[in-house]
Amino acid sequence: MKNMINFYEKNSIEILFANSNHNFPLHSHESFCFGIIEEGEVDFTINGKSRLLYPGNAYIIPSNVGVIIQAEKRYRYITICIKNDWKEQLKYLEFNDYFLTFPSSEVIHKMCVNYITKGSAEKLVRSLTNLMKPVIADKTEHHKEKIKSGIVEEARRYIRRNAHEKFCLDTLADAIHVSKYYLVKIFKKEMGVTPNQYYIQAKMYLVKKGIIEYRKEVDLAMELNFNDQSHLCNLFKKQMGISLQDYKKNFQRL
Repeated sequence: MKNMINFYEKNSIEILFANSNHNFPLHSHESFCFGIIEEGEVDFTINGKSRLLYPGNAYIIPSNVGVIIQAEKRYRYITICIKNDWKEQLKYLEFNDYFLTFPSSEVIHKMCVNYITKGSAEKLVRSLTNLMKPVIADKTEHHKEKIKSGIVEEARRYIRRNAHEKFCLDTLADAIHVSKYYLVKIFKKEMGVTPNQYYIQAKMYLVKKGIIEYRKEVDLAMELNFNDQSHLCNLFKKQMGISLQDYKKNFQRL
């Protein structure tokens, strides 16, 4: 049985309803994510903290934090991805824990459906913040804006500008005038992933954008410097848990 993931995007918030047995390799998100398990069990590792999650268990994934997801059987889940200006309202939050437990997933499911059909982004973000209060760190001690080093910011910009090219760590390190060993160390510490993993994520963003704009896979593979169309399709499925064709079919911008 293939993975089923439906994507709904509205006002810089994307909601995923998924039924999957996919194992996601180490990755991170530019967006702030909140999700909950509806059925099955799955092992999450977020910023080095691991937990086996069951129905009713929720997870919080702040921006640019490393995540690994592993499961032996199928699991059903919802993930809310908050982007752009709405993400800015959450960037000062720090957490004592990345996991929460609710009596069931029903409240989250209903909240998402209401948002998709008639709700506002402001109300959704406010509701999520209230749900996360038990694990939000004390403001007076922890709520300080994290300013990433200039090296990491420069590396991120370079990677995003050149995501259509093949990745070369030596070229990246030379471009920002640092040792490649130091770059990998500081980048992983601040972003949760290596420069190469961040490059793959940036490339996937361009692929998703192209697919939604009805670009042909063969053209995207050529323009984005994949080995061939098969390489593009296989990497996309590994990263996203769904084929390019199903992503295009299951994505709705509201």
